[in-house]
Amino acid sequence: QSWGSLVFIHAPTAMQLLANLTLLIGLFRVCQTFRLSAHKAGAFVATGKPIQNGPELGKHGKIKNWGEGNGGGVLVEEIENTSLVLEVQRDCLCPIGNFWHWRLKTCTKQGGSGYKCGSYPKEHHHRVCQDGLVCRALEGAKNNSWSYGPRKKAKSMPATCIRCAEEDNCKTGEERHAVDCLKKVLASGKSCSTVKVSLPAIVKNATETRAHTVKVNVTKEATREAEYTATRNDGGIKRTAKAKATENYTAGVYKTAKHTATVGVNKKPEATAQACVTAAEARELVGLSDEQHVGRVLAAKLLSAARESSLQMAMEKAAAKALKLGGLAAEKAAIDLAAAEASKVAVVKAEAMAREAAAWKAEAGAGDAALSTAKALAKERAEAAANA
Repeated sequence: QSWGSLVFIHAPTAMQLLANLTLLIGLFRVCQTFRLSAHKAGAFVATGKPIQNGPELGKHGKIKNWGEGNGGGVLVEEIENTSLVLEVQRDCLCPIGNFWHWRLKTCTKQGGSGYKCGSYPKEHHHRVCQDGLVCRALEGAKNNSWSYGPRKKAKSMPATCIRCAEEDNCKTGEERHAVDCLKKVLASGKSCSTVKVSLPAIVKNATETRAHTVKVNVTKEATREAEYTATRNDGGIKRTAKAKATENYTAGVYKTAKHTATVGVNKKPEATAQACVTAAEARELVGLSDEQHVGRVLAAKLLSAARESSLQMAMEKAAAKALKLGGLAAEKAAIDLAAAEASKVAVVKAEAMAREAAAWKAEAGAGDAALSTAKALAKERAEAAANA
């Protein structure tokens, strides 16, 4: 069963610079073409095809890189989409003796002789008249005031229902109804779109100060020499002795240092969001009640409306997230980097200060310890010699 080719075109919205969320959301009015094609047992799906000056459509009609080269540095990519499932039924939209009124979206009784059948779109003319009648254009008539739509679009014309001639080969009853009736189409599932929005890079500067206290242990070795003179108890003998000693000394010193760092961050905000439209919601979008049946044309409108709405909502959600998180993310990144730099440098400074102070302290401590040991040793030796 061939559905022919139905084309829907949505006018693009130009965007030079991203001023606010409203402009970004306007991107949803992208140029895109959907074609409906037969699929398996009467079900059909939408496939996309790029048109001049429109966005690039990837596999399965997904939009990508929209906004690149269109000003503002905003990129929108549809990374995934699904469509409603439309299934053709065996039942006709209308019973015998009725035809589908495209404007009222309801079944209407077929007109008798003289009925103004030409006011309907041309593709419905063969259904408008009762059995035994045919919709025939009025020769020489130019008045198109009775048309329900623009003549060029609907191809309506002044015409009335007249009795069939032999060459018209008119069919009647069930035979005619089975051939001419519009089939019902059931819509189910969801039309979903997942969109990624990338905004222009945001530059944020941050200054942070951090202080750190560090303890450094330094061990030093020193050698000192000492001399000692000892006198025997009766004072008659004096002896002098020398001694040399080497000692180690470890000094631990705490030092605190501060550092202030200023960092600039260039961050490109990105966000991804998904939105879905159900078949019931799509009916509301095109103004259909729950009781109204759907044929080929309305099914195509359902598919297109759901697709467009899910795309728009996904873009709105992704854009809002990107705008909300963009500046905050850049600011947080700048603060984090500045804090990290300030902390790192403060630690290095504190370590250097503590190491230097500990080295001086350890060196002095080692010298004092070595001298003390040398003196004690010299005294011991001198006293032993004097009392020998």
